[in-house]
Amino acid sequence: MANLLFDLGHGGSDPGAVNGSRLEKNDVNIALTVGKKVSSAGHKVDYTRTTDCSLSLAARSYMENQGKYDYFISFHRDSFTNPSANGVTVYTYNNCSKGKAGTMAREIVNAIAKEANLYNRGVKEANFHVLRETKCSAVLIECGFISNAGDNKKFDEQYEKIATAIAAAILRIIGGTINEDKQQNVTQTVPVAKYRVKVNGKQIGKSATVKNGKYSIRIPKQSKGKKITVKMTKTNYITVSKTTTVK
Repeated sequence: MANLLFDLGHGGSDPGAVNGSRLEKNDVNIALTVGKKVSSAGHKVDYTRTTDCSLSLAARSYMENQGKYDYFISFHRDSFTNPSANGVTVYTYNNCSKGKAGTMAREIVNAIAKEANLYNRGVKEANFHVLRETKCSAVLIECGFISNAGDNKKFDEQYEKIATAIAAAILRIIGGTINEDKQQNVTQTVPVAKYRVKVNGKQIGKSATVKNGKYSIRIPKQSKGKKITVKMTKTNYITVSKTTTVK
């Protein structure tokens, strides 16, 4: 059994690329459909988010860092100022296109291009945070251009076909086949990230938790009715600071 973390790009206050009323953060929900198909083959799929919530890049990579995953797959839609730009691209981190990530990326981009009749822009390398800061083999899918009417039409009309193509491509790498009967029973889970907590500069406990962009911590009883600053830090690149009045 393989362990995978699927990353739904953007979310919450970050809509991603926009074309009229169409938002990238909504289109990437295709990851949930792909995940059910991959899970039906007996593999474990977690998600950085399953709801429309804000989530930093650092939080996404940290979720991967704290787990033991074989692959991290981030879902996006591309965009460009010239609306004629079109096609599907899959990215790996710099100098990783010839390794495990590259093999997965090529399988996915070729499958989407073939099944959805999208222009194949191939596998490219990039210094994206979620590719650079993850430990396991990581790829980022740009599933057609949200700025291109033709790509959007294909995405909408062949949504299920594209999801199946991505899932089948992944399974050709990690093994197994889609089991249609098991898809409805798949539970979609989000790993819980943990942070060190300080209230007004004093550490109050071992950790806080964050899930789907929502933070949960315990506040000392003596803070009731007072304005406090809560600072949650895990690494030198994850810091969350909140000032609030405890009720």
